[in-house]
Order: sequence, then structure tokens, then C-alpha cells
Amino acid sequence: MALRVKTDVWLAGGWQWLHRTRALGTTAAPAPKMVLPFEAIPQYSTNKWLKMLQIWKDQGYENLHLEMHQAFQDLGPIFRYNTGRTQTVSVMLPEDAERLYQVDSVHPCRLPVEPWVVHREHRRLKLGLFLLNGPEWHFNRLRLNPKVLSPKAVEKFVPMVDTVARDFSEALKKKVLQNARGSLTLDIQPSIFNYTIEASNFALFGERLGLLGHDISPGSLKFIHALKSMFKSTSQLMFLPRSLTSWTSTQVWKEHFEAWDDITEYVSKHMESVYRDMAQGHTRQNCSILSELLSEGALPLESIKANSLELTVGSIDTTAMPLLMTLFELARNPDVQRALRQESLAAEASISANPRRVISDLPLLRGALKETLRLYPVGSTVERVLSSDLVLQNYHIPAGTLVLFNLYSMGRNPAVFPRPERYSPQRWLDRRRSFQHLAFGFGVRQCLGRRLAEVEMLLLLHHVLRSFQVETLRQEDVRMVYRFVLLPSSYPLLTFRPRGTFRAGVPFGEGRGPCLILAPLLLQTAMPSLTTLFELARNPDVQRALWQESLAAEASISTNPRRVISDLPLLRGALKETLRLYPVGSTVERVLSSDLVLQNYHIPAGTLVLFNLYSMGRNPAVFPRPERYSPQRWLDRRRSFQHLAFGFGVRQCLGRRLAEVEMLLLLHHSMLVFAEHHGRVLPAAWWQHAAPAQELGQRPALLRMPDGALLLFQVLRSFQVETLRQEDVRMVYRFVLVPSSCPLLLSTLRPVG
Repeated sequence: MALRVKTDVWLAGGWQWLHRTRALGTTAAPAPKMVLPFEAIPQYSTNKWLKMLQIWKDQGYENLHLEMHQAFQDLGPIFRYNTGRTQTVSVMLPEDAERLYQVDSVHPCRLPVEPWVVHREHRRLKLGLFLLNGPEWHFNRLRLNPKVLSPKAVEKFVPMVDTVARDFSEALKKKVLQNARGSLTLDIQPSIFNYTIEASNFALFGERLGLLGHDISPGSLKFIHALKSMFKSTSQLMFLPRSLTSWTSTQVWKEHFEAWDDITEYVSKHMESVYRDMAQGHTRQNCSILSELLSEGALPLESIKANSLELTVGSIDTTAMPLLMTLFELARNPDVQRALRQESLAAEASISANPRRVISDLPLLRGALKETLRLYPVGSTVERVLSSDLVLQNYHIPAGTLVLFNLYSMGRNPAVFPRPERYSPQRWLDRRRSFQHLAFGFGVRQCLGRRLAEVEMLLLLHHVLRSFQVETLRQEDVRMVYRFVLLPSSYPLLTFRPRGTFRAGVPFGEGRGPCLILAPLLLQTAMPSLTTLFELARNPDVQRALWQESLAAEASISTNPRRVISDLPLLRGALKETLRLYPVGSTVERVLSSDLVLQNYHIPAGTLVLFNLYSMGRNPAVFPRPERYSPQRWLDRRRSFQHLAFGFGVRQCLGRRLAEVEMLLLLHHSMLVFAEHHGRVLPAAWWQHAAPAQELGQRPALLRMPDGALLLFQVLRSFQVETLRQEDVRMVYRFVLVPSSCPLLLSTLRPVG
């Protein structure tokens, strides 16, 4: 069976299989004492031509890390395969990384990325550290380490990065304050991406780009587009022979070269600016890495350019993705977030006085970054081409073999990390974890920009955690895809809620949702209205049927709003269905005035009898498939004494009709407004081509709505309503039944248009 078919099956079953992996290295058969030959290593085999066809068809190899991870499950902690160019061995246990480190030569070798090398050769550009091997690599590395990786270098660029991190936090505060809800829900990835470019550019070239504001220069936008295009085209080309892609992927090669040319132009422009200032005797306030390299003159100018090019490219996604995923994990692990915030607040004074203390004073935050990189390594492997023979897992590996150490699989191995599915920064406070944090590589060939990346991440998280509580409605795992680096297949929405004194009077405490603004508007009808919208958000087929019903009845209701009671039977059914699942009053009670027989038992006069609405609504004998939200079940008029949310008889709720009319009118007009405004209650998107919205004054029926409903309607007509939450809302009894947290539907209001 083709590997791609297998991968589709694994993905179709969700990601729970990652949490059930056997403990590799502990359940494998005991290794024999005699060293086994290379040919005895378990072989991972597939049809090479079918695989290349699949990669070409899919325009990449997005599930590479998943296929390799499954291979470890099937074959054990070591396996081999033939890529056509070289024999490759994959391993994933810390002990094997330590063995690789012990036999590292003075010039550790790795395979260059062929599409990058092809571009440099065609443009007659020198190679940088990432692409070099041998003595030339060693020559460059010895001269770059003191300027980029040494403690002295870190001491110089930390204050520069701290300035950018503070600016990011302040820019986020301004966005939050501009939002009437007092919080901000957004895809933060573009902002973090811009932050990493801004911070890296400042440290490398000593120049600010202004990427944290609204007006981004055309040159910066061109550079950002080129970066994304370069990574995408790299993943499309690197697994296929150049002899094949030269005629099957000419457009991809063209895009790849254009992207690298734009990146080269960007770096060259900044180099020329720094060089010109130095030549004219202008001293910049901030001493950049590039200015030190130029002033020292230890490397040729073309080599400085080549390494600046690679440092620029390598310092963005590799920093932005861990930042994003750390914020996501903290959002869905509030206890961890609380502990990190306490640590940041305790260290605030020392870090404010000396930003370099961020490295030493935040051990738990450093652990959080390591934990993120365990689960979401940007580079999925660390590689070495062996310079001498080696024994791994009792197998002989000859010199010249490519050994790939798989970070993704090690991070999910319960033999190395107990309960690997759990996000636990505390596990990294144990200093005995040797060769388990290898996201930046190891030995003399570890990532040159490691310290810069770590400082960028620590400072940003420190400043964000001090100022914001981060939340998300998404609890399921984020699926990662391989696109030269590992990236999320989709970016989770995060909510940033202010802490401290800059809230500008917004009445929110930690963990309280913005729907508090709306709660007083509808009083007794608020909870059914909000929970109905929530159920429509996660039941798009029901929502579509209600929208069609509202649209069909619009003319009659606009002429005579009283028709809302008779012309919307399905919407009335939706309200009954909501009150079945979420009754505001959980019981109807009577004190018996006379004896009564119930369920064949004698009940004497004076007994208090409670009829439990909550339990009846979830009784499958009364409501088949009670967990299903189905307004259609109420179109059957034979449902006697099953809708009792307002009580029954002469003591039924006096305000029943008013409440019903408020809810019906609100939901009816909301459906119409969502349609007009290209709105959507996720995950549906039926209305994206609807007609433009009419003005409020052109709908006289709206003016007859109760004030509270009208005000909420005016809010809804200006925003689209979304929910990412699919799990049920937990109800709590507080004299009436209310959600344990405000209906999550209103936590993701976003402007439309």
C-alpha cells in the first residue's frame, strides 16, 4: 500500500495515536551482544517512483514527519532507507544523539539544500555556513561565533531585542484598547512574524523597519512575500531529482529564484546602508552584528553577505512558529500560564533594569520554550554525514552514511518524555535531561543564531505575559505540516485580554468573557438567545434552514411583526430545543393541595413535587438522540407536556409571550443581517455572495423590537459571530441555570466588511 494512503488513514483517525505510542527503546527486543551488520537494520521500503509521483502531485511532502513517526512505531528506534543518492539511517533516542556528538569531526558534515545551492551557483554567490562543509565552513564559523553566539555578543543585542519586544506589547495594547469589547481575538501569526523580522533586522543590521505599525513599506512587504515563496518552493523541489524538476517544475524553479533574488536584494540594501555609514564615519547608536563583522574585516565581503543572507532567512520562521505555539499552549493550559506569569512578575524589576537577566531569571519560561520545541520542532531532524564508522543501537553504520536524528518522534516518545501529550514546562527544570533538547542541533554545528532566537522568544513572552491573559476556544491539537520547516496547517485564534491598569475602565476580570457587556441587555431572555446562537454556530445545517425560513417570511413579518409568532415554526422549534437542553429554570414545582398517585406511588397532600426539566430534556425515552440539536422534532404537534420551560397551567410564566417575542424577533433579524453582511456563524459560509446590507432605518419592523433586543441587534449587524468551540457548554445552578462561562459564541465577535 502506498505510504500516502497510510498517512491519510492515520490522519483520518485524528492525532490520538500519537498519545498511544509504545515506548521505543524499552519494548524492542533486547539487543544481542555481537554488533550486527548494516544490512540487518530494519528497512523502511516504499516504491520510490510512486513516492516521487505523489510528491510532485501534492507539490510537497507535508506528512513526512508523520510517515517517519509511524515508521518508528513499526520498526523500532532505528531503521534505514535508500533515497537514491545515499543510504540514510533514522534514529530518535537521546543516547544515539550523544554517540553522534562524540564522533563529530572538526568539520561536521551535513547535506546541503540543493535548491538553495543551485540558486547560489547560478547567481555566482558564495555559500554561507548553512550550506558549507569542510575547512571553508570551519573558517567561517570561527569568525562568526564571537559576533553572534558568544556571551559578549548576546550582551550587545539583548537591549535591542528588548526594545522591539516592548514595542510589540505596546502595539498590542493599543489594538486592544481600540476594541470596544476590551479584548482582542485574532490570528496573531502575522504580527509575530513581523516581530521576528523587526527584531532580527535590528540585531543584524542596526535598523528598524516599522513592521509593528500599520504602514509597512512596500520593500518590507516584498521581502515577507519572498520569504514565504522561498520556503514553499523549497519544499516542492528538495525531494525530487533536479533532472526531473528541471522540466516538470519550471514555474516552481522560476518562483524559487525570484524569491531568493528578492531576499538577496533586501539583504544587500541593508548591507550597503551599514557600509556607507561606516565609510562616511557615521556611528550608529546601536552596534549591529553586521557592523562588527565589517569593521573587523576577518571575513571577505562576499562571505559576510552570504552569511547575512542565511542568518536573515533562518531567524524568522524558526522563531515565529515556537512563539505562536507557546502562546497557543499557554492559552489552553491556564495553570501553566499562571505560573509563568507569576515568574515574570517576580522577575520584572531585575529584567527591566537589565534585560540580559531574562536568560537567567526565567527558568520556567525557558522550560516552556523547550516544551514547545519538543512538541513542535521547527526543524524535524538533525543530520550528520558520518566521517567514520559508528555503532548505533548495536548496528554497524559505515562512514559516508547520512544519519537523521528525528526530533519530532523523540519528543513524542513516552520512554523519553513520560506523558508526552501533556504540556509540562516543569519537566525541563530537571538538569539531567541530557541530549533531549536538540531543537537547535548540537556540538560545533549547532544553530549559529540560537542565542538570538532564544532572546527574541523569551523577551516577547515575558512582556506579553505581564500585560495580557491569553485565551483560546480551541482545545484540539494543531496539526503540523512539513514545508521545509514544520508549520501549523492552520493558525489558532487567540484572545488577548488585558491585565493591570491599562484596561481603560473595561469591567473584565481574568477569565471573564466580553459577553458581560451584553448580559444585562436581555435579562431573562439572554441565556436562551445566546445558547441558541451558540448551537446554530456549531450546527450549520440547522442554521441554514432557519435562515431560509426567515428570508421567506421577511416580507410578511416586516409588514406585521406579530406574524413572527405564526410564520417561523422552525425558529420556534429552535427556541424550544434550546430550552430543552438549557432550561433557565431547572424545575417546575407544585405543593400538592390533595393526594395524588404518581408512577403508581401515593403522594399525600402538602408534598412538594418538583418536575425536573433538565432531566426530562435529556431522557432518550422522551427525546430520541437527546444529545442532538434538532428543532425539527418540535414540528410534531403531538409533543404534549414536553415543552414546559415556562411552566404549565394558570401558574405558567406571566412574561412568557414577551420573552418568546423578544427571542424570535432578535433571532429572525439576526439571521437576515448575517446574510446581508456576508456574515457567517462558523463553520457555514453560505452567505458570502449576498446583497449589500440595507440601512437600519429601512427596516421599520426593527424599531418595534424591545430596546434590549434592538441594542443587541445593532451590535450583531456590525459584527460577524463565530465559534470555534464544539464541546457542550457546562451549565451551573445559580438560582437559574446559566453557563459556567459566558456563552463562548460572543467571545469571538469580529468586524465584518
